[in-house]
Amino acid sequence: KSSKAINPVVVEQVGHTNPNPNDSDDDKNPTTSGVMWHMPDYKWGQPKTCINLRLWCPSLIGNSSSAQSFVLADIYNSMMDELLNEQLYYASCAMLRFNITVERGAITLKLRGYSHKIQLLLTLVLAEMKKIGTPGNCDEGIFHRVKEHQLKNYKNLGIFATPTTLVVRCISECMLEPMFTPMEKYRILQSLTLAQFEHFASSLVAEPLEDGSGGGVGVHAECFCFGNITEAETKDLLHNSIASTLKFTPLPLSERFKPVVRIVSLADKKQYIARRHCKQFDPEQRNSAIENSYFVNDINAFVQTVQERIGMDHCEPLIVTEAMVTLLSHVMHEDAFNQLRTIEQLGYIVYVGQSNFEHKFYLRVIIQSSVLDAAGLDGRIESFLRTWYKSFLCDDDEDYSDIEIKKEEGEEGEEGEEGPSVPKLADPDVFQTYIESLCDQLLEPPVSFSEEFHYAYNEISSCRYTFDRKEKIAAFLRKINFDDLKTFFNLYIRATNDTKQNGQYRCKFSSQFFGKGTEMPANDDPNVTYISSASEFKSDHHLEKAIFLRK
Repeated sequence: KSSKAINPVVVEQVGHTNPNPNDSDDDKNPTTSGVMWHMPDYKWGQPKTCINLRLWCPSLIGNSSSAQSFVLADIYNSMMDELLNEQLYYASCAMLRFNITVERGAITLKLRGYSHKIQLLLTLVLAEMKKIGTPGNCDEGIFHRVKEHQLKNYKNLGIFATPTTLVVRCISECMLEPMFTPMEKYRILQSLTLAQFEHFASSLVAEPLEDGSGGGVGVHAECFCFGNITEAETKDLLHNSIASTLKFTPLPLSERFKPVVRIVSLADKKQYIARRHCKQFDPEQRNSAIENSYFVNDINAFVQTVQERIGMDHCEPLIVTEAMVTLLSHVMHEDAFNQLRTIEQLGYIVYVGQSNFEHKFYLRVIIQSSVLDAAGLDGRIESFLRTWYKSFLCDDDEDYSDIEIKKEEGEEGEEGEEGPSVPKLADPDVFQTYIESLCDQLLEPPVSFSEEFHYAYNEISSCRYTFDRKEKIAAFLRKINFDDLKTFFNLYIRATNDTKQNGQYRCKFSSQFFGKGTEMPANDDPNVTYISSASEFKSDHHLEKAIFLRK
């Protein structure tokens, strides 16, 4: 066994049979049946425990996954809920909670409740998993009832989702592989049979053969326990409850370290537009929506400008990328809301923030509106970025004389458009106020038992395992200055202008939804990549492997 303390999280791999991970017989002799994560409750003093058990399945990972596998996983979740319905009612009366989801290539069991009772709930759930994983134990009537209910869910998600949901989901469908639309799942589920479901369910609990070789495709368990539970009790759960009840075949190392997803590689100084019309979904939807995403593909260009002053110890590429995108959204979001919603009254939903697809971080601007169509919203977002730059970052005459800024002043002339003579963030005190307010948010201790659990689990579920990530981000932010933020904006967000060396690494992806009574403009800009099919777009572009791998 091996263990590693990541204060205050303890991780241990269990079930070792092969001490040499480089052995050529890895596939025949898997090294682990699971990984245990444990974090005791040092602060809240509650007699409660949270357990998240993730079962990694090859059919849900990378190239091995298919739309059918994800549909089967969704049906599996619904079947478990249906079969445990009565028992879970009595469990809820005892303040015990259970939920099952599909996330990042794994089926995840989530249990909450009083420590002295939670193992009983876990045993109940695992026994039901073992039961439906035995061929012939699935009730055909229940299967068809669950299937019909899931068909309705897919149809509602595919057709009647809100415009904001559709534009956000569109980017995911274009950027991630594998990623399947609700309607793709709907078509697969229509022809799905009970026999196919039984085969999937049995693969999760297939036992190794007598000679020690795998009896199934293999499963890798990853368990996180938090609260009023000791490390010894956590090990006991994995050894004597999970592994001994399910008796699954351990996943070989060659499968265990495969990336869960791949991400489309986007080019710098390039714009991508994916457009959809309400005619394809709900023809009566009157709202339009847009998400403009500005990706940071290569942070090294920015790191080179700051590493000599800050030092390489504080310039981890992923930390730097997340820190700068988070800072920019922090500084910008109130002004975006005030300008685009309060002053221009474009719509009820206006949001500026940061997000990521695995290691690809980006600044996102989302608007839902019944006033302008998606193309008009795109123009308003770009207009806001230009005027915001003038008000907050511009500090020299050349920038003030920029033709785009002059055009904005001539077109708008509205209250709130005129920027101050000195950029707000150029004042060191103002800039430092923004930095400290963001660092305070990052370093604010958890305010509840649940919040502390979810912060640690998010690092595990994302496969980042950087439990001091927020501390590292705050440490980096406290070393940068106004010029660094301006350089970052000029490199990655500002419109590309080769003459002035602006936007040299800008990469924009615009997901647009057009409501009733609007028409999509012609796709006639030769400098823009227009996306009509997510699957075709992904097949025509290079796919990068995700760099976050599970333990």
